[in-house]
Amino acid sequence: MFFSMDNDNDGYCQLPCGDGCPEHHLCSADFCVPEHGWADPVPTVTWSGAASGMLSGKDAIQMVPLERGKSVSLEATASSATNAAISSFAWNLVDESGQPMASTGDSVELSIAPEGSFHRAELTVTDAKKRSSMLQVIFEGCSGTGEPCGYEGSGCCSDCDRATNVCN
Repeated sequence: MFFSMDNDNDGYCQLPCGDGCPEHHLCSADFCVPEHGWADPVPTVTWSGAASGMLSGKDAIQMVPLERGKSVSLEATASSATNAAISSFAWNLVDESGQPMASTGDSVELSIAPEGSFHRAELTVTDAKKRSSMLQVIFEGCSGTGEPCGYEGSGCCSDCDRATNVCN
């Protein structure tokens, strides 16, 4: 049952929550309201090279160890709940210098400098209806096999041989 009074949602009809809300709506107090962002595209990033993995989801963030001096290739895809075409992939790459580097397209490559600490890849996908979502993958610099371990055995991509203080 839809109804409205003078002060109800500026004159728009509202469905009461008592009978349940339709798909893509949530109950807010007594009335069903549209679920914010349900139609936004869902980004996915897959990376390969010196590290491999995948991250998917709106506003998703993941930290990934990456050996200093090594690189990874990132591939982006996206899906749409409304089957809207994906119109753009925009990357913002930031390393420890803080200087962002913008890039477009569905793939990029990045590396961590031999003395670097991190490289962040931010992906924003936009669909044909101008709806957008983003995710972030933060590659953390770590020491590879044969490199000295950090403070109390930290800083290795895998683990530290405490007897020799060298990364395995």
